[in-house]
Amino acid sequence: MSDISRLKLILPSEIHELRRIIDRVYRERGIALQPELELDSLNAVKAVIADKTTQYATILPHSSVTRELAGHVLSAYAIADSAMVRTIAVVRPQGGSPPESGAHRLD
Repeated sequence: MSDISRLKLILPSEIHELRRIIDRVYRERGIALQPELELDSLNAVKAVIADKTTQYATILPHSSVTRELAGHVLSAYAIADSAMVRTIAVVRPQGGSPPESGAHRLD
C-alpha cells in the first residue's frame, strides 16, 4: 500500500464515498496520499489513465474497469485490505416491496 503514495494519482474529490474510504484507510495506515488531480467523472479518469504519456494511476473498484482490463487498455493490481470496502444498496421508490434476502434497510 505504501507504494501507492509514490504514484501520480488521480482520485475523486472528497464529496465521493470512495475518496473518503481511501483517505480514511491510508490515514489509518500512516500513509499520506497527495493526488495530483481530482476528477469526479469516471470516464475522464479512465481516459487520462489510458493515455500512456500521462503516467497517472488511480484507485477504483475493479468492477468499474473490467471492460478496459479485458481489452488490455488498462492494467490493475488488487489492494488486499479488508478495510477498503463500500456498502452497496438496492435503491427503489419509497414503499416498494423489499428484496427477498440478504438486504437490510438503510435509513
